Amino acid sequence: MKLTKLTKDIGTKIENIDITKPLSNADILTIRQILAERGVVVLNVPNGLTEQEQIAFTSQFGKCIPHPGTFQRWLQNNNLNGNDSKLKPKEVRRIAIKKEHALISSQTKESKEKLKNVQKSRQAGMKIVQKFNYVPKDPRSLPINPNANNETWHSDVSCEFSPPACSCLHMLKAAPDGKGDTLFASMYNVYDKISPALREMLKSMHGVHIERRLGNDWYEMPHPAIIRHPETKRPVVFLNRAFVGRFENFTVKESKPILHYIEKIASSPDNVYRHNWTFGDLVMWDNRCMLHFAVKDYDANIEGQERIVRRTNWYDGVQPSFHPKVVRQLYFPYDDQPFSIETVKSYDGYLPEHILLRNSRL
Repeated sequence: MKLTKLTKDIGTKIENIDITKPLSNADILTIRQILAERGVVVLNVPNGLTEQEQIAFTSQFGKCIPHPGTFQRWLQNNNLNGNDSKLKPKEVRRIAIKKEHALISSQTKESKEKLKNVQKSRQAGMKIVQKFNYVPKDPRSLPINPNANNETWHSDVSCEFSPPACSCLHMLKAAPDGKGDTLFASMYNVYDKISPALREMLKSMHGVHIERRLGNDWYEMPHPAIIRHPETKRPVVFLNRAFVGRFENFTVKESKPILHYIEKIASSPDNVYRHNWTFGDLVMWDNRCMLHFAVKDYDANIEGQERIVRRTNWYDGVQPSFHPKVVRQLYFPYDDQPFSIETVKSYDGYLPEHILLRNSRL
């Protein structure tokens, strides 16, 4: 296994490893350690991965669970009822919000129009995916809508009760002329760069992560603004403006300056790794300590400009409440045991029912 650092603090390229086959326990732990410490791991499969190969690779690191929105659509496409009580989450921490706090309510004219545009974009994007025969057969894999605009700094679905620990993005067709880069920013470094006074203030605050893109109105999920990474034990700023609309007990107007300031530090050039994609790349990033930003400088509706990627996620199954002052970490229920691949594989606390959390009306 050959390791090459991509920047001083962020990203490691791993070569001389065949990820189409099962990895050894030692290799899995090495990759997880690098991922936790440096946030991004870049691999390349010259001939690409099949859908099942990518799912099998992802499942070696944690629970490979479908993206909630994808799974809901998969259920509907297979004539299954996503509101069936057997598929609903058993536990949900949810706060009823006031209209003035909602960024977008699906009852407003503006949000209905935005939702309509999202649906049109998704339909057009699916035609592109179908054109290249990349329609998923397994709901655990998610082809990113080629028309989607993700030019916002975010960590993936941080509005979940238990957000994905890691995302794995595989390039099936790269955009031409070096377009379609993805930027990654370290939130470890953001914690280190902010003043001690701001750190102390944020430690007592919760960011309210709001789901607003899929039309799920009145949905909020509070997470601590500062968490402790469960593997490195380092403190992290767990905030992103794509999902966090405000702080708990703060108004949107009061929250915006802090969120803007955090993003400004995160996106500074000395804190960013920019990945230029080639066919066969598989990039893993740790959502617990990284933000990412997808550059949309191509038009997937123009012949030859298509950029097609497939994403899988693995979950640790615990709400990110790892506050620096909390002694007992909640990552795995094995506080007195050393971290090992056995603890990862034996942990079964994340129930499949949770994947429908965002779609729940409980």
